Amino acid sequence: MRPAVAVTLGYDLPRNPGQLGVRGAILETLAAAGASLRLVSALDHVPFDAAYVDGLDGLVLPGGPDPHPARWGEPVHPATVIDEARDRLEYDLLAACLERRIPVLGVCRGLQVANVALGGTLVQDLPLEPLDHRGPRDRTVLAHELRLLPGSRMAEISGTTELRVNTAHHQAVGRLGDGLVATGWAEDGCVEALEWAGDDQWLVAVQYHPEDLHPAEPAHLRLFTTFLDRARERSRQRGVRRGPEERTLCTT
Repeated sequence: MRPAVAVTLGYDLPRNPGQLGVRGAILETLAAAGASLRLVSALDHVPFDAAYVDGLDGLVLPGGPDPHPARWGEPVHPATVIDEARDRLEYDLLAACLERRIPVLGVCRGLQVANVALGGTLVQDLPLEPLDHRGPRDRTVLAHELRLLPGSRMAEISGTTELRVNTAHHQAVGRLGDGLVATGWAEDGCVEALEWAGDDQWLVAVQYHPEDLHPAEPAHLRLFTTFLDRARERSRQRGVRRGPEERTLCTT
């Protein structure tokens, strides 16, 4: 069973402003783990109808530029890079998925979008000390420690409460969004993982890039496989709701 997983696309700002896409590593990881990918961009974004969202089993919000700070009432910092069309796309799609209890995985920008969408704020530009979160260009480099909250989903997925991770961001969680709990921190206290506080929704988001680390550390691959396990549960539930005749039609 290959669950239908939406992955959002955006422009590669500021390096290649005319290039629309997403980093190949995250698509390759999801596809190899068993996802049927549904790539969606702001170019063709209209309000999502029920049929489109109801056909999804999971949503991945990948890395990219910065969310617009107007959402939490701040002016744009000189270091902030914005893609407003992608903001609208992801906030709308995230809201629709949360309404239907569709599993959500956020990576880097995806963590920030989830936090802001639920009423949180961001620090727009982190200092370079005591820890430079911008990191080296090589995303396989393990840049800092990640301390996980015992008993959290992230700790259960990882099988440990301590990991080493990469880093490639200059913004971070300020105030937590409603319904979210921080479950991972860097050495300087920066929030590196958050998740839905209740049991009625599977939402996990990380600030680093596990798609670049999983060959060396199985704990990072388990983040994707666990997400897809939840997406498969959603797919099975959709199959039951459709009924046997419609399920047959959909698989021929």
